[in-house]
Amino acid sequence: MQDLIARLDELEAKIAFQDETIEKLDQVIYRQDQEIQLLQQKIARLTQEVTSISEQQEPGIVDQKPPHY
Repeated sequence: MQDLIARLDELEAKIAFQDETIEKLDQVIYRQDQEIQLLQQKIARLTQEVTSISEQQEPGIVDQKPPHY
């Protein structure tokens, strides 16, 4: 009977540890999701800026050789 109680105590301790670990991982995932969303917004903004700058440049300027050639 003592062996059964010891095993039960050990299982309860493992479950408590797993619950704590799961909670910590959940918090990490939440923070990472928030950061990913922020980075996606920044990428979208930068893409718009690059597109806007590209549209403002003279056509064909990228294909021209620099003056020192």
